[in-house]
Amino acid sequence: MSADKLAKRYAKAIFDDVLVKGTLEAVNKDMQLLAKTVEDSKDLKVFLKNPIIKSAKKVAVLTQIFGGKVSDETLSMIHLLIEKGREGYLGDIAGSFNRLYNEYNNILEVKITTAVPLDNATEELVKKAIYSKVGNKQLIINAAIDPDILGGFIIDLGNKVFDASLRNKLSNIANELIYN
Repeated sequence: MSADKLAKRYAKAIFDDVLVKGTLEAVNKDMQLLAKTVEDSKDLKVFLKNPIIKSAKKVAVLTQIFGGKVSDETLSMIHLLIEKGREGYLGDIAGSFNRLYNEYNNILEVKITTAVPLDNATEELVKKAIYSKVGNKQLIINAAIDPDILGGFIIDLGNKVFDASLRNKLSNIANELIYN
């Protein structure tokens, strides 16, 4: 089974469970923390995927890292994943859970990459343009700076990418010149 499929299945099971229990908001905050922590730490990723390290050691380390920072329910879920040998997918599962949460709550995360930081007025114009295209969704804008795009912007809606960067336009012109 692919990592993505496995992560989606576990995330869906956890999501359905906490939805019934009424702890969706708390567990979502925990999952955001888990996803960010695993994403930001290469050492933690390697540790989680290492088959030589015993489960008891992994439980102890993750309890030390997340104990007091996440709910007991989330900590129990982490222990269950370790017991089932799925701890290497913890970050993927947390990310899939967050996507399910956003879908359930009609939230769309948008990544906007620009060469220089956006000012507030420009960001509001971009939000309005995106909102007019996606309809009745709450937008969460994640801004990123990448000087390599030279100018313009790239908007990533998850399943669609709109690339209006100067780098992309120059690349298209170069391809036209080469192939025509």
